[in-house]
Amino acid sequence: MSRGGRAARPILVLALCGLLEPLMGPGAFAQLRPLDPFDWSVFEPGRRGAVRIGAAAYSGQRAALAGTEGSLVELGTVRITWRLDRVAFDVGWTAWRRFRDRDSFAPPTGGAEPTTRGVRADVGDLRLATIVRLWSDRRAAATLRFGTRLPTTDNGVGLERDQTDFFALAGGEAVRGPLLLSIETGLGINGTRSDTEEQLDVMLYTLRARYRRQRWSASLALVGQESWHRRSIRGNEDLHEARLGMRYGERRWVSVVLIRGLTAFSPHAGIAVSAGAAF
Repeated sequence: MSRGGRAARPILVLALCGLLEPLMGPGAFAQLRPLDPFDWSVFEPGRRGAVRIGAAAYSGQRAALAGTEGSLVELGTVRITWRLDRVAFDVGWTAWRRFRDRDSFAPPTGGAEPTTRGVRADVGDLRLATIVRLWSDRRAAATLRFGTRLPTTDNGVGLERDQTDFFALAGGEAVRGPLLLSIETGLGINGTRSDTEEQLDVMLYTLRARYRRQRWSASLALVGQESWHRRSIRGNEDLHEARLGMRYGERRWVSVVLIRGLTAFSPHAGIAVSAGAAF
């Protein structure tokens, strides 16, 4: 086994051990979180992948199917990415989420049940993606990312839809000295809890600017999804977020991201912290 392989194995073992208590994942995509931006650094020379573990807290978050608004805490947000030549694989899930009801805006629907304690706990969905590097040079790159979101949640809790989703996005990155600009856009086919609509097609997008200076970097991102149709389905609302991040470190790093929701079903505000290592 190569030196890089031997160095990567303990990192993966530690990460997987952490995942098992309970089952973790990177941000709850389903309908609480939109799709996260892809980490382009996996295609940089000398890198084969990365492991990230973190936690997050949000205020003013809506659980659409439960019909409530409140605070959300996520512990054990995990994301593992590894590359084989021009193809990378991305796996993510969330270990544990705790939602505290504050206000009710609608009756529960889609199998969600009321709670007498005002607390809902669940795990996140499993996200699997393949990223293909279509073309690249020292100043720019183009990729295709496609994958699925597999339900592992209890729809009775009402935090997610407990449906299988598919997504496919084309992306590009431009490098101008210390500034990195990236964009992805594409199609999402999301399952629903509606009796009359089996799926909903949405436009997915991520826009991100990152500035690097020595071991520090700052980033600004816009992420979200927008329905192609002018109709609203509970649990499949439009989502848009602005994210301001600060990161310290290169091969090993810590990061803090501040989140601001831009729609009614995105959180009013949030913060996510994580630590990661490249191999």
